[in-house]
Amino acid sequence: MVVYPAAQEQMIQGWGTSMAWWANQAGGYSDSLRTQIADALFSPTSGIGLNVLRYNLGAQTSANTCSSTMTSTRLIPSYETSSGTYNWTQDANQRWMAQAAQTRGANVFEGFVNALRPFC
Repeated sequence: MVVYPAAQEQMIQGWGTSMAWWANQAGGYSDSLRTQIADALFSPTSGIGLNVLRYNLGAQTSANTCSSTMTSTRLIPSYETSSGTYNWTQDANQRWMAQAAQTRGANVFEGFVNALRPFC
């Protein structure tokens, strides 16, 4: 096999990380520690320059019967607090990390949901 560095075969949008579930935990650390983490991950000059984030859209509601089987960092709160009612202040830790990433140059954001197991 021969590699031809000058030949462009594909383009990618960048590289990044899924925010499940680490960002919920790290976003709640002290300002100095979470800032260090954000710099290390997202800064293109002093970190590794991740620019793509997959945001974990929460599903944690009072109807979740599996809560007791999961660690607290995996319980991402839902923005929909009741049918048709939204609280956009939910999920402060993960939102902090997403905003910190954007401030440092992240420019591709995708949302996803983790489905809970039907049986806990």
